[in-house]
Amino acid sequence: MQNVLEDALDIKGTNQKMIDRLKKIKNNIDELSEKQKDLKEKTEKTQRNNKKEMNEQGKEQKGLQQELTGTINDLMNLTLEGLEISPDIGKELGSAYNSMEKSVENLESANKENATKEQTKAKQSLDNASKFLSNF
Repeated sequence: MQNVLEDALDIKGTNQKMIDRLKKIKNNIDELSEKQKDLKEKTEKTQRNNKKEMNEQGKEQKGLQQELTGTINDLMNLTLEGLEISPDIGKELGSAYNSMEKSVENLESANKENATKEQTKAKQSLDNASKFLSNF
């Protein structure tokens, strides 16, 4: 009887650990969204012919994209451990990643307008993913 109780408590502890990890992932996504917003505002203020600054912002965008990759990997690890998540979350995170990629390309080619459009899309996708994660 004691082993059954210990097993039940262990399962509950595992579930709580998963929930805590999921909350951390949601917080990471929220922080990424805020950083993406800040980068978009910086890009909007950049002079069109300032290629040096746009290249710097491209590097910053790549950094955000790498952070997103880490967050996606953390979420995937949770699903491998048995957590079921909506495919919509993955779709939004994939969309954010792709928009960040396009933003980098546009920043590198000094296409400010398209870069800010993609940055806006990336932020919207991050926000949508965060909303889906709020349901846990």
